Amino acid sequence: MFLPVGPQLMCPTKLQVREGESLSCEARGNPPPSVTWIRDGVVVAVPTKSSREHAGNYTVSAKSLLGQTRFTVEVEVLPGKGTTNSYNGHFLLAVLLIWTINWS
Repeated sequence: MFLPVGPQLMCPTKLQVREGESLSCEARGNPPPSVTWIRDGVVVAVPTKSSREHAGNYTVSAKSLLGQTRFTVEVEVLPGKGTTNSYNGHFLLAVLLIWTINWS
């Protein structure tokens, strides 16, 4: 069964990645939205291997036939290799609960 759902973005307000990691925010919707990253008013390709120069503020946009949503993300690129905990599980749970309540 096809249940249309407008675009949704799940991103922390501050995304911490280590050098070499990719930037990402989860986008959902039915139909699936197209996602665009914007920095300083210019559409940019999402870095697959981040470096210190990728730190800064980005606007992430998710768009589909059912609408558009935007979210501002502050990206911090930490030195060194390894993994970071980019998504705070409690934050994502809170966002999902809010969206569920609003869609009910």
